[in-house]
Amino acid sequence: MRIAPTISYALRLSVLEGSMFGIYWNILLVIVVNGLAVVFDATPFQFALLNALPLLSQLLGIPAAKYMQEKDIRKPLTLIAEAASRIAWFSLLIIFVFHNQPEVQTWLLIGITAMGHMTHAGGAIGWISWASDLIPEQIRGVYFGVRNAIIGLIGLIGLTLASRWADDYNEPVNFLKKQLSELGAGADRTGILNDLAAATDKYLYVLYILILIALGFSILSWILLALQPVRKMKKLVTSGYKAIWDTLTTPNCKRIAITWIAFFFTTGITTGIYIQFFLNRLGMSWMGITAYIWIFTILSTAVTPLLGRFMDRFGYRTTLLVAWGGVWWQPLLSVFCPNDAVHLWGLIPLPILIDAIAGGIFWPAVGIAQTNIVIAETPSETRAGFFAVLTAIGGVIGFITAALAGWLATSLGNDIHYNFAGIYLDNLRIPMVIGAVTRMIAGFLILTIREPARHKGQVTSTEAFTAVWKILAGKPIGGRLR
Repeated sequence: MRIAPTISYALRLSVLEGSMFGIYWNILLVIVVNGLAVVFDATPFQFALLNALPLLSQLLGIPAAKYMQEKDIRKPLTLIAEAASRIAWFSLLIIFVFHNQPEVQTWLLIGITAMGHMTHAGGAIGWISWASDLIPEQIRGVYFGVRNAIIGLIGLIGLTLASRWADDYNEPVNFLKKQLSELGAGADRTGILNDLAAATDKYLYVLYILILIALGFSILSWILLALQPVRKMKKLVTSGYKAIWDTLTTPNCKRIAITWIAFFFTTGITTGIYIQFFLNRLGMSWMGITAYIWIFTILSTAVTPLLGRFMDRFGYRTTLLVAWGGVWWQPLLSVFCPNDAVHLWGLIPLPILIDAIAGGIFWPAVGIAQTNIVIAETPSETRAGFFAVLTAIGGVIGFITAALAGWLATSLGNDIHYNFAGIYLDNLRIPMVIGAVTRMIAGFLILTIREPARHKGQVTSTEAFTAVWKILAGKPIGGRLR
């Protein structure tokens, strides 16, 4: 197998582009969106909407896939969609015009987040079709593993710096809120309220600057994306939406779709709960949340390349089964974590540390195995359509379950507490229990999937890793991968 110099260049450029995107996306979604929601006192339902909007946005992938399959416009469509997404996020600055109107600001935040995610979804469908054609099948698992690990590390460096800065201004806000809640009846609150308003304004200014920094990296990533080459599609599909739905006609594609959608359903239940639980129940700082993500990412960095090779050698279905055994029970760690748990190193409680460790090991396997199953099962000309159908249906279902979980938490209220068989439950922990149970049940669907056939021979682990690192270093590839 010969890898053209232009393809090697494209794969190197993709890692650099993804790194810029990772900084932009982490700062924007982890700190800015959730930070604004906390300042505006968003309800659990509103938090769930914010964190589940990426799922709903997948609906736009279907029309995007249709046009890509008919006209081979993967690169132009991806660039247009990603430019629109960045422009939508710029409009977050409008929120600051509505000073001291938290309800208006919260719904504006939700609307702008929806626009940013929905336009990005069309670009994501185009990118996976575009990128998958560039990566040789024999090293696809290793390349995606190495790429994701590098992107995750660089994105986290940016997130850590942003988190430290945000915490410097958020800690006074939390301290004053705590003082306010501890005041007895009839106490004079005027001074604390004035100090709280001033501290909140300073914190909002920091979030404003972080928006601009994130969008600066987003522009860099878009420019690098535009520089990447694209392969011409070998065959166009001109039967419109019928071709997209026809991707589900084979029995194995149906089984893959049912399993994928079930994962969306079960993970959607806890999607909008985690960040709010960390901030409001456990009192974790942004640095604590960043520490959680660091642990997750470091482990992902260590195991993802190995997982990629594991997939290449033992198959994607086996990898999914192993990963399922490591992810279904993770929400229960939050259920068993008390509100007053000691934070290790002043950052993270022990059960949440275990959650981060298990997540870093097993969740990358879920994502890469699911993606590679679809790539292996579908030809290039209909691959975008199959991805679009899966993510659209699964996204809608995941969004609905996330919204229902948020609605349940809001309806139960903060004062609701249950003791079930010695387990302390409240309005945020109940959805966690439901999420764990449904994940366990959904995992059995993996057993129904047939492993897609490989079209090209395997190479050794040494050859696969050597090829990927040579590509990233810009060196020629010899031997069987020449």
